[in-house]
Amino acid sequence: LDGWRERREVDAARDLARLTLGVVAESLFGAEVEARMDAFIEQVAVLNEMAFDELSSPVVLPLWAPTPGKRKIRAAVEFLQ
Repeated sequence: LDGWRERREVDAARDLARLTLGVVAESLFGAEVEARMDAFIEQVAVLNEMAFDELSSPVVLPLWAPTPGKRKIRAAVEFLQ
């Protein structure tokens, strides 16, 4: 958050997600996750976006369906595992 003064525009959601993830990971696992934090946040954002799309869709295809959205979901889940 120290970098907010140096920037004209900030992505508060992303910065607060980084802060929260860092605190949770260190508290639960005693782990430094800084190196992979951006990728982690990116994949969680993909899952959030796809979940919103599916919740607003009248038909939800199974996860194995060969669609771009399902591929994104499978890739994000694989990364997070």
